[in-house]
Amino acid sequence: MSNKKYELLKAFPTELEEDAIRVLSMINQTNKLDFSYCFEVNFKGSKLNIPERIYYNEPSLSQYNSLTDRQQIVLNCLFTRHHDGFVREENLKDNSSMQ
Repeated sequence: MSNKKYELLKAFPTELEEDAIRVLSMINQTNKLDFSYCFEVNFKGSKLNIPERIYYNEPSLSQYNSLTDRQQIVLNCLFTRHHDGFVREENLKDNSSMQ
């Protein structure tokens, strides 16, 4: 796990680590950028580092469908931080339809 994208594990609670690793394993950078500055939030006593923006390609629909429901939610949460506003909006819609 030497790839910098795995630093995004810090954006999720430790109980989601396996799911987050699965999600992160299927995304790739869009260019030389990976993610921008992270801000810290306190979530149930855990400090999470949420990226301002991420610069990764979304996985294919078949890859997305291969994920569990929980992994799809992790992916949608991650892509609400995407640099493209249309991608952010679509992932917000996907999350809201799962609740």
